[in-house]
Amino acid sequence: MVTAFSTVNSLVQENAPGPLKGRVLGIYGFAFRGGMPLGSLIAGLLVRSLGAPAVIGGFSAALALLAAAMYLRRGAVREL
Repeated sequence: MVTAFSTVNSLVQENAPGPLKGRVLGIYGFAFRGGMPLGSLIAGLLVRSLGAPAVIGGFSAALALLAAAMYLRRGAVREL
């Protein structure tokens, strides 16, 4: 996990434009480090009523939709 975390952090730093590097890393850090505990809390609450397979499937579908939306808007995101 340490290797994956440091690799992703390096990729974010390399691909962020110079003037926006601090902002990009701030948003990345908030989303990556702050999103995981919040997502785990929500998943834990949902597992009790829906079951683990349904929650994992729902989170996976949401992530796939987010990835597809970002892929389709990649030109607009690069212009920021």
